[in-house]
Amino acid sequence: MARKRKPANNRKNTTFHSAKEWLRAVGVAVLALLLVKFLIIDLQSQAGSSMEQSILQGDVLWVSKYEYGARLPLRLMPQSWVNTMFSTDTLPPVKQLPYARFPGRNKPAAGHMALFNTPAMHHLPIDKRPQKVKRIVALPGQQLQMKEGVLLVDGQKVEESHLIQRDYRMQTRNIVIDEDFLQSHGVREARKIRGRNNYLLPLTNMQADSLKRTSGIRSLEKYISHDTTAIMPIWGTKAAAWTPDSFGPLQLPFKGMQVVLNAETLDTWFHLLVYHERKKVSLRNDSVFIDNRYQAQYTFGMNYYFVLGDNRHNTSDSRNWGPVPENHIIGRAKGVMVSYNKNARWLHKIRWNRLLRKL
Repeated sequence: MARKRKPANNRKNTTFHSAKEWLRAVGVAVLALLLVKFLIIDLQSQAGSSMEQSILQGDVLWVSKYEYGARLPLRLMPQSWVNTMFSTDTLPPVKQLPYARFPGRNKPAAGHMALFNTPAMHHLPIDKRPQKVKRIVALPGQQLQMKEGVLLVDGQKVEESHLIQRDYRMQTRNIVIDEDFLQSHGVREARKIRGRNNYLLPLTNMQADSLKRTSGIRSLEKYISHDTTAIMPIWGTKAAAWTPDSFGPLQLPFKGMQVVLNAETLDTWFHLLVYHERKKVSLRNDSVFIDNRYQAQYTFGMNYYFVLGDNRHNTSDSRNWGPVPENHIIGRAKGVMVSYNKNARWLHKIRWNRLLRKL
């Protein structure tokens, strides 16, 4: 008996229906991935050395956006449109949407490693500024100071992570400081400095103690920077004499904090008012005007956080570009998804001991 052939129209309808279902499935999957990336978790690769030993070059971090609550979009207009329609030589005239976040599990806390947009490069919209990961060391409303490399918050010495690195000045007795020597002590670099057999090395306290007991080391001392040009004077003229190891005291603003405004105090708050609170500020006959209205006081609209790199003398952080406003914070770096060593070969490129490692 001859087999009946399906009409061509039925075959076309079946193919069309199958393709439609596949497209729908792909669309749902893409939408789900975008929602996860936007609301819950994202990945961030680490290229610099500012957070060693805590985070290594080649680490791919997982960043929890749910921890602090995902930040809502700050702009409706793409950056390319901004560049076409407006001059971006100064502050971008494009209007930002009001800052808001979804509810999160926790608030940023001291010791957290946060992913944020750098509060610099003010000609760019916030979400287009470079992203960095640093450690939060002081919270809104707290007073921060550093004396000879010792961090103080509200007058109390901060017990820091054992992974914090600082530069040490090392003098040797004619021993060879090569790659093998550095690897044997877990040190990543040694910079030759002025003087015979003198080097500068970034070390943790544990590494420093180990090196002090090594034969051939004449002396090993903490390096204290006296470079007054390394600190951006965003806190006014009083910050001109600050150095990376000695600065403050400084007060971190919190949302609702009121400050007195006059010719003397404006010097302290001017940078934050203009570049982060986004106010037009002017001084007329010792009186402060904000958005062309006389103001004897100002109430801050955001919380501000102070962040530092764990590799204290080889980093760019709040000492350089000021505190991080809450609208710059993206999420919390929670752990290492995978880690690559680009200098290794084949399977050794993957640092297996860092897979799915919590920070």
